[in-house]
Amino acid sequence: AELRDRVTRDVTAARAEAQREVQAKREQADALFEETRAKAAQAAADFETHLAKRREQAERDLALRQA
Repeated sequence: AELRDRVTRDVTAARAEAQREVQAKREQADALFEETRAKAAQAAADFETHLAKRREQAERDLALRQA
């Protein structure tokens, strides 16, 4: 009975440790996902800004040629 109790405690402790590790890894994965998502959103915004500047320059160039 004493051995069984000790084994049960050890298994319970190991399970709790595994659950903590899983939770920590899940939180790391979530943080990485959010960081990647934020970088992608910033890249999209930068791309749109660059496109708008090129469009404006092309419109100015066209206006100068037509003048």
